[in-house]
This record gives sequence, structure tokens and C-alpha cells, in this order.
Amino acid sequence: MNTAINRLTLFLSLLPVLILAGCDSDVAPLRAPDPSPPPPAQEAGVEILVLSAAGPSLAGVEVSVTDAAGAALGTVGTTGPGGTLIADGLPADETLMLKFDAAGYAIQMVPVETGAPDSLRSFEVLMVERNAPLPLDSDTGGALADEDGVRVEVGPG
Repeated sequence: MNTAINRLTLFLSLLPVLILAGCDSDVAPLRAPDPSPPPPAQEAGVEILVLSAAGPSLAGVEVSVTDAAGAALGTVGTTGPGGTLIADGLPADETLMLKFDAAGYAIQMVPVETGAPDSLRSFEVLMVERNAPLPLDSDTGGALADEDGVRVEVGPG
């Protein structure tokens, strides 16, 4: 019994030396395992039909998206021959701003609430044709009027 106590005492007295000696070794220290990866992002989609004010659907409308903070998330696509586009892979359960841009039409900004994960919401967008530009010489000034009777007067300079 006395021998066992002597060995334990010797071991305990050498323990700090053994620990310090291990600090200089080339063996990597033990680390806690990495936490599990985050769950995949939840995604939803929207199905869009773009119409002109004159009635027919519009092909070739570029659709881009920003998040609620205004950060651009990119272009989601261009409407096909029937004026439709399915934009999937969007963040679920969020309000996003979709921008619709087509030559000859006023740009439309439309807030869209995406649905639950793996859902597809449908909506329509109405695009209005732009009027032809009205010329004005800013050096001389003048007046402009459109066919609806809206009149703007601008002074020279």
C-alpha cells in the first residue's frame, strides 16, 4: 500500500512537468468539434405574368430583385413569349422588391411577399408605355405640354 501511495505522489508531482512538456510538442491540441452546419436556407418562388396597359402580355421584360434593405439579389430572369416568368430560389417568408424593365415602358417597382418554404405565389404586373420624350433647350427655357394637358414651364439657364 505504501508503494502505491509513493507512486501516486511521484506521478502527481511530475504531472505539471508533463503538462508543460506537452505544450512544446508538434501534436495539435485537442479542439471541440465544429458545430453542425446551419440548416439550408428556406426558399420560395413567384410566378409572374407581365401585361401591357394595352392588354397583351409582354415578352422580354427583365426582372431583378432586391431585399427589404435594398441590397441587390440579382436578375431573376426575363419574361418569355407569353409574358411569364417563374422566379424560384427566393428567400421564403420575406418582402422583396421586384423591378420590371422593358424598352419603351416605364420601369415598375413592385413589392412582393414570398410565401412559405417550397411555395409558389402568382401575380400580375401592368407595364405602362412611356411617352415620347419632349425636347427642351435648358439654355433658353420654355414650356412643355403632353397630350393629357400637363404643362411645365422652365426658365432659362
